[in-house]
Amino acid sequence: MALSAAARLAGGSSLAAILVSTTIVALPVHAGESIDTTPNWNGSSAIDPWSSSGSQSYGQIITPLEDGNLMDFTFYINPDLFTPDIAYQARVYQWDYTGGPGVWGPTGPSLYNSGTLSFSGTPGSFSEVSINTGGIAVSAGIPYVLFFSTVGETDTSSNSTRWGFISSDVYANGDFVFSNNATSFTEPWDSFFGTGTELAFKANITTPVPGPLPLLGVAAAFGYSRGIRRRLATQRPSPE
Repeated sequence: MALSAAARLAGGSSLAAILVSTTIVALPVHAGESIDTTPNWNGSSAIDPWSSSGSQSYGQIITPLEDGNLMDFTFYINPDLFTPDIAYQARVYQWDYTGGPGVWGPTGPSLYNSGTLSFSGTPGSFSEVSINTGGIAVSAGIPYVLFFSTVGETDTSSNSTRWGFISSDVYANGDFVFSNNATSFTEPWDSFFGTGTELAFKANITTPVPGPLPLLGVAAAFGYSRGIRRRLATQRPSPE
């Protein structure tokens, strides 16, 4: 009987230990930031032309509120009537605000490059063009520019492709920016529109944070362990 009780005690302690070890694993809960200027857009206001003969690069600056991962971003584009197809690349860089419009521009290494894409919408209507980045690490308080560029592409003859545009500062942590440079998007941009205007756009940033499950697991294991001790106290071995 004494041996049996000792075995039960050892087994109970081991089970409690296993419960503790298996229930304190943190499960990620993804919070984050969703940026969306479209509620402030009337669905028709636009900026143009985005093309090889106009502005080769159109973009939007964002400044995340927390560290996280930029998962995707979306712009709204209305194609040229006669040449609706346009080749471009979607890119993400950090943005350097130093010096103001005409001096500022992308900085540092490329954070994302889609490779060559082709836009082919319906002339006269805006198409939602979304880019899934797969998750780019971004830091709180650092400005980034999300943009489409025709630089280096050949099928870019469109001369009146229009983007959804808002002529007021509806997103305080960024600006609409553009570049007329036909050969480079890393040189200073021509952004005299760069203060107080936005593109119609969306961007989603996720932030992994520890969930409450580990604490619940520890509490459950602790309660189970106390229950084992109470049962052992009432089942003491009888003398041989």
